[in-house]
Amino acid sequence: VCNRMLFRVFFVNNLINRSIELFAIILAGSSENIEEADNYFPLPTLDSLQVGQIVISYVKEVHDEWAWLLLSPSIMGRLFVLDSSNDPVELAHFKERYQIGQPVKCRAMKIDCETGKLDLSVRALNTATNLADIKVNDILGGRVSKILPGIGGLSVQLGAHLFGRVHVADLLDIWKDYPTSDFQEGQFVKCVVIDVSKSVTGNMQIDLSLRDSLIGLQNDRKPKANKSSR
Repeated sequence: VCNRMLFRVFFVNNLINRSIELFAIILAGSSENIEEADNYFPLPTLDSLQVGQIVISYVKEVHDEWAWLLLSPSIMGRLFVLDSSNDPVELAHFKERYQIGQPVKCRAMKIDCETGKLDLSVRALNTATNLADIKVNDILGGRVSKILPGIGGLSVQLGAHLFGRVHVADLLDIWKDYPTSDFQEGQFVKCVVIDVSKSVTGNMQIDLSLRDSLIGLQNDRKPKANKSSR
């Protein structure tokens, strides 16, 4: 493959059928050709992106915790495992779900032009809400980060730097003598937010429930899609 090969990505959002057509144009050659391509296929720049914007990216690398996605030859964003889905099964197969070169539709969640860092999310496609704006009744995928001693319950990681707590009474619908025995650290779970508050130091405190009855109740309360409108 020519070292000077440059990928130009141009995508068009078809509002009629709500599908996205993706065209990859590979240009190799002189700087004049590259400059001419810029006029027809302008690439995004980091300072042109906005938080909440939906973008198309391509998988460059996949690790246990992160996937690195290219938006252009000069812009690379990162996708944290917990931001890839709310489904525990999909989260457990994070590395298998993403292949090198695979196009990924995601939402820009955090942009730092000074450091060049860009955080992306797939699970936020259905909502522009940042985890900092998490609210009661939200259903999220998480990962058990710690089994608390005694009847402390669980600590569950919700994002790269965000954690919530599950009281022992909110682990299961039925009581067991050792309710935490059904869980292990590193296990992916689906949880519902039952309370959000702030401590005296201003840190966010999030109470969660893993009870199937509460998660199912919130799913039932979600508005159903109108099948007649496509």
